[in-house]
Amino acid sequence: MVRKSLHNPVYFEEIIHRISLLTENAPRRWGKMTASQMLKHCDLVLQVALRQVELPEINILFRTIGVITKVEMRIFNNGIPPKMPTFQKLIVNFECDFDESKTNLLNTMKAFRTYLRIRIFRSATDYSGK
Repeated sequence: MVRKSLHNPVYFEEIIHRISLLTENAPRRWGKMTASQMLKHCDLVLQVALRQVELPEINILFRTIGVITKVEMRIFNNGIPPKMPTFQKLIVNFECDFDESKTNLLNTMKAFRTYLRIRIFRSATDYSGK
């Protein structure tokens, strides 16, 4: 199965559509988290990419494991391995409002898409040779 990336516009729209179809009582497919908790968790993860949530520094061993895992995910297209440690700031073990979590995630995804477009435009027009 191909892992779908937010970097691909076709997959991005498909993921938006799938999120919009989620209901509050959707069966748990994410371990212990409810649908609203997973929406909140995904929102927080994207906020890290947008630099809206700052994660603490980690030691060199765990950073190296993270880099290797990221490379493995790109090469084998296999997603995040199960049981990977999660930063405390990204753990959602509290009740969340489903509609609010869904709306916030969709808004953060739109901001992420804008961020990607700006980043692609800047790299395409950067003639400094850096």
